[in-house]
Amino acid sequence: MMDNEVRLIDANELEKWMNERMRSLRAAYGYHDAYTDGFEECMEAVENAETIDPSTLRPTGRWEPRTDVVGFVRCSVCHDCNVYDDWVDGKKWNYCPNCGAKMEG
Repeated sequence: MMDNEVRLIDANELEKWMNERMRSLRAAYGYHDAYTDGFEECMEAVENAETIDPSTLRPTGRWEPRTDVVGFVRCSVCHDCNVYDDWVDGKKWNYCPNCGAKMEG
């Protein structure tokens, strides 16, 4: 995984696993062991982590006219999606099929 990638995880499932693991660690090492204290800090970090809205991770762009080819538009985010500006249903796509950016115009 790259450093700048965001992974969406099920924090509730992770917390369940961590609580079960903590019970077994405390049974083996006690309540005030350096290992269980460190594990407890990790649990608190997960519990206190900020919840994000996944939709905020999707870039936002717009369809911009291509200056070199008449009748085509391209995505302002990836610049790779070149689409003929004669939409079949009369409405522009609300996302870029190449990069997934949400289109606002």
